Amino acid sequence: MMRHLYADLPVFLGLALVLILVSYYLSFRTWRSMLLPVIVVVLGAVWTVGTMTLLGFKLSVVSVITPPLVLILGSSYSLHVLNQYYREARVSGTDRRWIVDSVTHVNTTIFLAAITTVFGFVSLLSASLRQAREFGLATGIGIAYCALLALFFLPAVLSRLSSPTPRQTDRVREGILARLLA
Repeated sequence: MMRHLYADLPVFLGLALVLILVSYYLSFRTWRSMLLPVIVVVLGAVWTVGTMTLLGFKLSVVSVITPPLVLILGSSYSLHVLNQYYREARVSGTDRRWIVDSVTHVNTTIFLAAITTVFGFVSLLSASLRQAREFGLATGIGIAYCALLALFFLPAVLSRLSSPTPRQTDRVREGILARLLA
């Protein structure tokens, strides 16, 4: 059974990463917008697995879906940050304060979305099955990691990169996806 669990994990992770990359490509169509959020969620998933190991959680039929779930659910926080980043981008000048302002506009949204998701998973601590309790706690911790990384790590990296071009900001504000969602 353990052999099958370990064999399924890369498949789940691969599918999750493909879905994330496609959604970011459709949303922003830039390399930074595809790679940086993936780095955020991969770090969150790795930290989650490390935390699971530190807490002594064993891989089970239930916990095998924790890393892919952290990847999928944790990616939404980076979407919020990137969307606001492109909407408030300043193309000229060297002042990078606008990045702080853009994150400030979405930090409450990210915090509330993350805390409700974390509480939802942590509520599994009341389950009678040990595996369900471990799954809930580990997934909640992973979601918290991804939210923190999206709020602090992602803007820090974005501040080190050049500002988006007017074409890139227009794509987010008035592109195909924006028109479909409107």
